[in-house]
Amino acid sequence: MSGINVVAVLVAAVASVLTSMIWYGVVGGPMAGLQQQWRGTVATPERPVPVMLLAFLATSLVLALVIAVLFEMTGITGLLPSVGLGLLLWVGFCATQWVNSILGENVPVALAAIHAADWLLHLVIMAAIIGLWR
Repeated sequence: MSGINVVAVLVAAVASVLTSMIWYGVVGGPMAGLQQQWRGTVATPERPVPVMLLAFLATSLVLALVIAVLFEMTGITGLLPSVGLGLLLWVGFCATQWVNSILGENVPVALAAIHAADWLLHLVIMAAIIGLWR
């Protein structure tokens, strides 16, 4: 694990949080409408925003570290292979989860797509940063 670039992991985690803030800033209105239709209410955070941001940063750090370990184990380098790994992780773990949510929990497709796209952005951006900054 000596080949893991700690700075790249930190930058990828911060980029992930910022990307999510931007993404949900853009799609927040439509998402609230979909939640209203599906749940009968708009989901509101039960925790203070700083606590949620710290939690998002912590989970992003864990995810970035896992991605860095995968790069170390596979030896993948370059932009396209890095993005490919991010896409592969998304298909294998995130896309399948959202399909199950749609089918098993009746989550509206549009609402699932908003969250699935967020995860696609997370994984591709983190993989690109970590893969190129090795």
